[in-house]
Amino acid sequence: MTGAWTRAALVAAACIAGATGCKKKADDEPDPWTAPPVMSDAEQQRGRQACEAYVARLCACAESRPELAESCRLAQAQPEALAQLFGMLNGKEGALGQRELREAQHTARRIIKDCFEKDAALDPATCPRPPRR
Repeated sequence: MTGAWTRAALVAAACIAGATGCKKKADDEPDPWTAPPVMSDAEQQRGRQACEAYVARLCACAESRPELAESCRLAQAQPEALAQLFGMLNGKEGALGQRELREAQHTARRIIKDCFEKDAALDPATCPRPPRR
């Protein structure tokens, strides 16, 4: 019987220590559920340009590399998805709640990141970048 009481006391002590430890940690760290910074017009414009440039480069490369044709077709949805998300973020679809705002921003930033990463992964020897204007 003493073993059960000892075990129960240890579990209770661990729970109390854990609860106070968590409370202190929560005071020290920012809330992970707070909304991210709102996407500025400049961030939206850079993201739109990056995805459009990636799609243009990929599709130009697909003309000479047929194995990239399907990737080109699928990538064309990225700028369209961004346009829809930016419309939502800019209020064209009505006011968004905090959750919808966070999800739309997260999705837009994920698409933009994908455009940058996939553009960087294209081989410049076989898919050259267009000259800068």
